[in-house]
Amino acid sequence: AVVSTQSGHYGRGRIAVTNTFSTFFSLIPEDYDKQLYKAHLQALYRGLLIHLDDPNTVIQEAVYKVLEVAGKIHPEYLCEHIENVKHKHRSSLYCDKLLTLFKQ
Repeated sequence: AVVSTQSGHYGRGRIAVTNTFSTFFSLIPEDYDKQLYKAHLQALYRGLLIHLDDPNTVIQEAVYKVLEVAGKIHPEYLCEHIENVKHKHRSSLYCDKLLTLFKQ
């Protein structure tokens, strides 16, 4: 996965990656073709949702913040992915928060 554990170490590098993702998603233009690049979004959303269930709560919070930004690109698609995986998560807290945010 994109935000990998490096020898089980939950360090600053993993948080830095989430910051990079937030910047990346915030720079996607409004005219981004969501249908043409749907597979890209699918891969990114799925990977991030895996890490939203990280055992480390600091990583969970950082990934949640990324998904707050990323979800603005295609909220319906993110919500669909969340609904498909939230039952697998240790806690549905962040999934539920994202669903509340994007289903308004």
